[in-house]
Amino acid sequence: MKRSFFLILTITIFLFTPSTSLGCECVQVAAPDTGKWLNESDGAIFAGEVIKIEEIEIPLPDRPDSFYLKRRVTFKVTKSWKNADSDEITVLTGIGGGDCGIRFVKDEKYLVDAYKIKGQLETGICSSTQKLSNATKLIKELNELTKSKKG
Repeated sequence: MKRSFFLILTITIFLFTPSTSLGCECVQVAAPDTGKWLNESDGAIFAGEVIKIEEIEIPLPDRPDSFYLKRRVTFKVTKSWKNADSDEITVLTGIGGGDCGIRFVKDEKYLVDAYKIKGQLETGICSSTQKLSNATKLIKELNELTKSKKG
């Protein structure tokens, strides 16, 4: 009986204690407006295969002896819809675990929606980046929009 009481008490405390951890939170609820995404973003939209993943240290501006980690992911570009005119493109993302980073896998193919921050392309789980095999509808919309744009 005493053991059950402590188990119930522990679960209750856990459920009703507010979380103090900070993590990634996406505001977008609906599917992206593909036309707006294509025309208003200054980032890049492309399909590509991951050829290299590196962890890099980004120094904290106010604490030069400290840093946070990001992943630098290099893609072999297979199709470009916007601002991806070279054969290879490097994009930064978090390392995952609450920092909005995407856990890319080497040799996998993705539709990448990258935005620019301080001149560097970045992406995260709040973007439309996803495995290429899951992006059929978005790819169709992007193809139709870019086709109609060309005339």
